[in-house]
Amino acid sequence: MESMSASSARPSRRRHWIPPLVGSALLAVGSIFFTLLTGGALGLVLWGAVILLAAVWNAWVTVVWLASWRRASPRSYAHPALYLGIASAFVAILWSAGVPAFQSGPKGLFAVAYLLAFVESAVTFVVSATRTRRDYLLPLYNLVGALYVALWSSQESGADATGALGLLVHIVTRDVAVFQTFNFFVLAGFLPIFIAPPFLAKPKGIRPGVRGVPSLPPYASPLLERRAAIARSARGISQLAGVWPIYAVVALLVFSPLAAQDVGSFLTLPAPDAASYGVNPNLTFAIVLGSLTDVQAPPPGYRDIVYHEVLLAEALRVRAVRFDVQQELLEAPGGLDALTWSIQQFRQQGFEIILAPFGRASWSSSHPTFADLNRTIHDEAVALASAFHPDWLFPFYEPNGQVQINLGAAMPTAAWVGAIDAAARDVRAASNTTRILLEVADGPQGPELFQALASDPNVDAVGFDLYPSSASDLAKVDAYDAIARAHPGKEFWISEFGLETIQFGQEAQARFIAAIVSRATTAWNVSGVCLWGLEDNVGVGMGPGLRTGLGIVTDGYAIKEGYVAYQRAVAAVLNVTA
Repeated sequence: MESMSASSARPSRRRHWIPPLVGSALLAVGSIFFTLLTGGALGLVLWGAVILLAAVWNAWVTVVWLASWRRASPRSYAHPALYLGIASAFVAILWSAGVPAFQSGPKGLFAVAYLLAFVESAVTFVVSATRTRRDYLLPLYNLVGALYVALWSSQESGADATGALGLLVHIVTRDVAVFQTFNFFVLAGFLPIFIAPPFLAKPKGIRPGVRGVPSLPPYASPLLERRAAIARSARGISQLAGVWPIYAVVALLVFSPLAAQDVGSFLTLPAPDAASYGVNPNLTFAIVLGSLTDVQAPPPGYRDIVYHEVLLAEALRVRAVRFDVQQELLEAPGGLDALTWSIQQFRQQGFEIILAPFGRASWSSSHPTFADLNRTIHDEAVALASAFHPDWLFPFYEPNGQVQINLGAAMPTAAWVGAIDAAARDVRAASNTTRILLEVADGPQGPELFQALASDPNVDAVGFDLYPSSASDLAKVDAYDAIARAHPGKEFWISEFGLETIQFGQEAQARFIAAIVSRATTAWNVSGVCLWGLEDNVGVGMGPGLRTGLGIVTDGYAIKEGYVAYQRAVAAVLNVTA
């Protein structure tokens, strides 16, 4: 009878997994639509809530383990509960020490915290008398976090995992980046800066037969008995702490096939040495520089950065270099002088200059009106043209992309074209040698906007930007190339392209760069290509902590495979030898 009872109970227990797994899978898919509808506006709130929840929960678990040690008899300093309590405390300390500087601080702190949490959750799983659904998935949650942060940390020194292990860790990293994008912020795919905290496992009694670990006392039971509100809050925290790891792990499982497809697809592209290029000495090769792009003030030692950039750009043989200029830089003490000096250094070496007026960095958190955005970018564009007479200038450089994000809303194509046309005319009046280049982001408005700009007589070139999630995205350029061919008097640029090495790896980045240049010279009617960017962290203020691996050299100027691929592609197209 006991055997039959146990046998009949197993299917019931298995069925208990179905609701949370199905619910989490649906929630993972639903989060995609939620994020797209809200533009990620609530993502930061969710991220902060998860950190706060982890802080409270992990502190609770730490106290439980230390309380277990205090009630042990005899009390020994070799007691397992003491070790787990200390480990739990270190998780909280390391995490809290890293959070204030998570964008620029060392990521090793987070990796150690995750590893400690993994060990604690694995041990707790073994010794616990009862186990919930959370306990089965919590060690996996912490292990994936440790792998993700360890890879991110290793990338800061320019290291890159290779082979089968490299493919696995990049799949994990891409998987986490997709999860971050759909839950925290839509740009996390470009800047994987969000780190969800580790969660400790709270023991639920001790399984009989586990030696050296005493039964655990009810945590703060007198307090909970006297304060019903506290008891309800404690149960709520416990339930939330259980839901989050379950949801996160299931969501990662849902996204993992997509991540594997994304990472693997780039490895199907031809290797840089095997790519075919057409010869076109008139093709303009350009690259975005990190020294003064999207910074609100000149970074310390910016002149040394510029010297490195000059040498690296010369070795690449690119014709043009690009700065995206924030209004705050022009207003900062020494900002205008820094930009003037930097442009002079490149002009002295024969480089063409591309400038893109960004507007205000503060717009990311406080959206302007369309009139204010229009006036600010217009005035900045004219001021840059008057002061520097750049070879190319981007007024409203990406209307349906970054500029729309800054505005906080989409605008009709006619409104964008009207603003662009007015700015272009005034830029020409201020500098008759400056040519006007606009770029269009992929999306529902992309082809319509591209068509309208290609028909505008005040626009010299229209570009398309591409940051692919898989190699199949290269085919998106075909539609814009067809529109450009219908306007033969207008230049067509791949005005911005790049691939992240943290998520996809250096080999994938090198293959992607080679594929873009190959198709630009053999399949598309392209006049110029501009790679984003030279260094890691271009566009995020050149901070010391790695937040994006879009560069073809690291922050410390270590050469990546992508640099060599771009260098060889440029040489092949321009038909030059070393």
